Amino acid sequence: MPEHRYRSDIDGLRAVAVLAVVINHLSSSILPGGFLGVDIFFVISGYLISSILFRELANGSFSFARFYARRIRRLFPALITVLLAVLVFGVFALFSVEYAQLNRHAYWSMLFLENFRLMQETGYFDAAVYTKPLMHLWSLSIEEQFYLAWPALMLLTWRTGSGERRDLVALLLFSLLLASWLFALYMGTADADATYFHPFPRVWELLLGAALALFHSRAGLSLSLPPSPKFKHHALSLIGVAAIFSGLYLYKRNMAYPGLMTLIPVAGTVMVIASRTRCLGNRFLGLKPLVWIGLISYPLYLWHWPVLSYIRIMESGSPHPALLWAGAALSLLLAALTWRFIEVPVRNPVSRNSRQRKIVLTGLCASMIVLFLASYSVVEFDLLSRLMPQSAKITLAVKADLKWPPEQNAQCLEKFPNGNAPEYCRFLDNGAPIIALVGDSHAHVLYNGVSRLASERGYSTLLLGENSCLPFDGIVMHNLQNDCAKKIDAIFDFLEQTPRVTHLLMVSRGPMYITGKGFGPAEPGVMRSRIVGLRDDSTVVSPEIAFQRSLENTFLKIQAHGFKAAYLLQVPELGVQAQNCLPRPLTLTRQQGCEVPYPIYQERMRRYRELVIAVKSRHDDLNIIDPEPLFCDKIECHGYRDGQLLYYDNNHLSTSGSLRVAPLILDALDLPSVTDRATRR
Repeated sequence: MPEHRYRSDIDGLRAVAVLAVVINHLSSSILPGGFLGVDIFFVISGYLISSILFRELANGSFSFARFYARRIRRLFPALITVLLAVLVFGVFALFSVEYAQLNRHAYWSMLFLENFRLMQETGYFDAAVYTKPLMHLWSLSIEEQFYLAWPALMLLTWRTGSGERRDLVALLLFSLLLASWLFALYMGTADADATYFHPFPRVWELLLGAALALFHSRAGLSLSLPPSPKFKHHALSLIGVAAIFSGLYLYKRNMAYPGLMTLIPVAGTVMVIASRTRCLGNRFLGLKPLVWIGLISYPLYLWHWPVLSYIRIMESGSPHPALLWAGAALSLLLAALTWRFIEVPVRNPVSRNSRQRKIVLTGLCASMIVLFLASYSVVEFDLLSRLMPQSAKITLAVKADLKWPPEQNAQCLEKFPNGNAPEYCRFLDNGAPIIALVGDSHAHVLYNGVSRLASERGYSTLLLGENSCLPFDGIVMHNLQNDCAKKIDAIFDFLEQTPRVTHLLMVSRGPMYITGKGFGPAEPGVMRSRIVGLRDDSTVVSPEIAFQRSLENTFLKIQAHGFKAAYLLQVPELGVQAQNCLPRPLTLTRQQGCEVPYPIYQERMRRYRELVIAVKSRHDDLNIIDPEPLFCDKIECHGYRDGQLLYYDNNHLSTSGSLRVAPLILDALDLPSVTDRATRR
């Protein structure tokens, strides 16, 4: 097999990929499909690594030690530099709770398992992505997981000069590719977040590059390919370039991932790499400015997201666009400096001197180990109190408000011996009449305050809820839990069989379910949790009508059973993370805070509140509880009042917030204290 030769057009392809990602992270509206640049990177990586692997397997020179040593020398210099800079800057720019999260992500990234960490965190309750300066390292983790498994698989099936073994390699490769693609299609509908970060639904892109490398190796072609392209080669090259740019530009957020629009830029990448270096499209990619960006594409990818993330954090999630573009320019400068003064000096001498190679390799590994131990110690041994400046520390009370409460407790689970308990299942039993909270995650966070105050007044509190499910009869949701209607039915059936339940409070989010849109910088784009109809009424086509009818049907059902029912209107949404309610340790231009102008809040809630009020007008017995006065004046709605942080994140109440709302709820339900009840008697 011919030796590897440098291809400038592949560096140009890297430039297109990294610029697409950077632009998308600056503003997704400019280049909606820019995130597909990562998919392009995967194809390139699969091709280049597999080309080297197949060549060394063919001539019998492959060595695991040498293969991974090259990987370390290629990846570690820039990675260590960026990790160190991000962690040091975080000391001054982040709150202690944020810095703990950063260090946790850092040591998972150093283990090349960041994608699995993100799979644990991603979802409805997760912090906004901009608050995670190392989130982008998920893609590097997937590549390294591929590099660990792929050489071992190839070595098991490869024998030099054996045609049967070569056929076995091809069979294995294409079997894995097909399995990965089919699994990606399945996961895209079952769990889109997991699909994005899980390695197996991603490996088909790396294997596409590997398949092209295998074809070239079997055909005896070098990476540079023959220098005399024909018309068909020019056409293939131009079609490939066109496919890449059209896919990046035409992709929209509501399109399936993976899907046809994913295949277009991925297939275009394969076409470009398969084309001759002197083809028209490849010659465009070989232009010097693109090649230069391609050379620094790895450090540029490493730098750009932390820089943009920190700018957004310091500006409370809403920086001026000029600041973000300045951050992109700074990332380009840092990438160029990293490449010139760190990557090149480390990589060049090692190719000439084996002793230097060992020294550099040892130093890189030792540095990564030290950095790992430092990050791990910060989190696991609570070094934050000594490490963080006073401005970044948060009181224990505020720390408690920023913690997500437990979703279930033993007292509640005992009531479901068959293991079919709802996702949110908590019970505080005082042997007294029960107040039941039914709803989504907003009912879950409200339980802390209601159960505490109810207990003081001599009542028990039961929480039964499902994530992203409206607590209404027969409502059909488009989210990760398409059986919401069945789950809510089960909750109501259980309550009807529980005689001690006297009062039932329905709690949910509102506008998001109707419009499918989040609120503010913390929730950009379209949300998956939205109404699509009513289970028993196919004539309903509007989410608004479905919401209204299902609320009315639910009230009638509850009333018929004799419960005293109430519905709590959604609390105001902040649109930014709860930490922004506190003075940030470091800012660039202003301290935005977390106040929402009252007119913006009104417009966000207007249609939702109109729908609820319309139901109330037809059923006067339906108790509608409005928490707005507790959070809003006629100028702003506040997430921080009287020295208390009222929110856990951008829309869920903290324990302090739930304690603020609890008296309003119990008074509206006409639940006096035990003493008051005795006096009434």
